[in-house]
Amino acid sequence: MSPTPEQQARTEIDRLLAAAGWSVQDVAQANIHASRGVALREFPLNSGFGFADYLLYIDGKAAGVIEAKKEGATLTGVEIQSSRYAKGLPVSLPAWRHPLPFQYESTGVETHFTSGLDPQKRVPAAFLERSKIPLPYIEEQRRIVSEIEKQFSRLDEAVANLKRVRINLKRYRASVLKAAVEGRLVPTEAELARHDGRCYETGAQLLRRILEMRCRQWKGKGKYQESSPEETADLPTLPAGWSRVRLDAVASIKGGITVDKKRRDHTSRSVPVPPAAEQSRIVAEVERRLSLVREVERELEVNLKRAQGLRQAVLAQQFSVDTDRAVEGTQS
Repeated sequence: MSPTPEQQARTEIDRLLAAAGWSVQDVAQANIHASRGVALREFPLNSGFGFADYLLYIDGKAAGVIEAKKEGATLTGVEIQSSRYAKGLPVSLPAWRHPLPFQYESTGVETHFTSGLDPQKRVPAAFLERSKIPLPYIEEQRRIVSEIEKQFSRLDEAVANLKRVRINLKRYRASVLKAAVEGRLVPTEAELARHDGRCYETGAQLLRRILEMRCRQWKGKGKYQESSPEETADLPTLPAGWSRVRLDAVASIKGGITVDKKRRDHTSRSVPVPPAAEQSRIVAEVERRLSLVREVERELEVNLKRAQGLRQAVLAQQFSVDTDRAVEGTQS
């Protein structure tokens, strides 16, 4: 039995995708990490959205759809259908954004494309046919390309530096939290008390107060049972005045509604407990430092967006000023 026109179109689209480096797969054998670009055939969408002829994954995240039509079909207006598919991806699946930004309509011979990242979604063919594109001398073209590459290389370096700062901020955040739970972030209560020549409530004494209060307020079944201590032989040494306690000894631990047999039980894990006054200083210092991190991260995101705007500005400047000057030179 000979293939239908629609099947012939999809065979050609498969070939074109593979030639462009895409891994074309059936949903049943899907491996979205098999290649940087993966195209899944007949992908089921949310209820009411049907099936996307092709769902496109880039680096493990959904980025677009292709609506396939038989050769000779009019593609104008089909973007409404592909746009609907772009909105039907289940939110639980990894995607670069919702709705999916890249939408294609193709017969295997003719292809239309809509980018959700552009302010102008599509350019009518009639507009392109009437448009006049300035054509500078070849020497001017080379100069324009050279200037664009120079400016873009500077922007690329600046963006790379910003991304390195973002990575370092994540590391710094982790180091702040690590120092906080190891007693290295602020002076310990033991050090301050020794300096001032005073007594203080240790972490062990604080825990004893908490456990006595829990025992008095116990309303559960039977007699209140203190949890057995966790083995601490292999754990790091605590700062002076600190103690350890199992989570279930001082708090009621409840899991989520999802049953996961692989999930580790953390209720019996011990956590370090500093004196109460030291806890307050630790929390204040963590919040102070992390608030600075958040402020720098906001500024980073602003500058990354600004860099993208500068790219557009570079192109606009080169193609509006330089090409106009070149055209004027050809007319003089």
